[in-house]
Amino acid sequence: MNQDVLVEVKDFKKYFTINKYMKLRSLDSLNFKIKKGQTFSLVGETGCGKSTCGRTLVNALPPSEGAVFYDGKDISHMDEYEKQCLRKKVKIIFQNPCAALNPQLTVHKLIAEQVDTHFPARSYQAQQNRISFILEQIDLDSHYRNELIYELPDNQLYLVAIALALAASPELIVCDEPISASNDQFQTKIISLLKELQNDLGLTYLFISSRLSMVKHVSDQIGIMHLGTLVELTNNQLLSSKKMHPYTKSLMSESTVNANNKRAVKGETVRLSKGCSYVSQCLHAGLICQKKLPEMIEIEANHFVACHLYD
Repeated sequence: MNQDVLVEVKDFKKYFTINKYMKLRSLDSLNFKIKKGQTFSLVGETGCGKSTCGRTLVNALPPSEGAVFYDGKDISHMDEYEKQCLRKKVKIIFQNPCAALNPQLTVHKLIAEQVDTHFPARSYQAQQNRISFILEQIDLDSHYRNELIYELPDNQLYLVAIALALAASPELIVCDEPISASNDQFQTKIISLLKELQNDLGLTYLFISSRLSMVKHVSDQIGIMHLGTLVELTNNQLLSSKKMHPYTKSLMSESTVNANNKRAVKGETVRLSKGCSYVSQCLHAGLICQKKLPEMIEIEANHFVACHLYD
């Protein structure tokens, strides 16, 4: 593996067993890499498998087929010590931080527990210095630091969730739509904060979002997902080119609609065809699109699209 690559996903598939006759295909043959110190964004509608992919990176869900490599090691074949190290190196910020936090603890106590978990040999003074450093990094209002979690406003909960992720001094943070429920102004603040932390601490991010407009300007690489498959892989400069997957074009237009009219266009949540996952909604679909799954091809430098329009 390239030394600059922190995460590599190879032919990754994930199925969930419904019963002995039926399996739900959540992810199908994903392939991508995340370089150290960069931001990779997975973008797609709700239900396309983005969060399932993110949970696999933190080793919460094993792949059904394929492999996920972290720093050159297959996470499915790690021993217990390596898994423990991985849990420290990779953290996740959940879409609903309130559900992942103990409501009966203060912010200070919650962060202290995380620091003790990952750095148990530290002295009391070292622990307090670490907590102060983390709270300064996230710019949490001082009067909230001794408040109970359930007393905090939603916006401050997002900051606490970021603080908990930082407590372990991670290398990779999976941001599972941490801004979806907040207003546009606070979303911009969170994105700016995460980028500042990346520059200061050398962090690597996997952003998971249904809003292409929010992440495209801060991402080094962007993967567009539709019903468990990657349909486009590119960077933010090439994302505005004329050569795009039809689904990406729809996401771009929906971003404009969301910004102006505050409504979203919902697509399918179940894949019905053996061919392209987007065939039933695509204006350019032909017979080959129904019968054959398009392969990911490079249509220009660093721009990959899975669409028969570019065969």
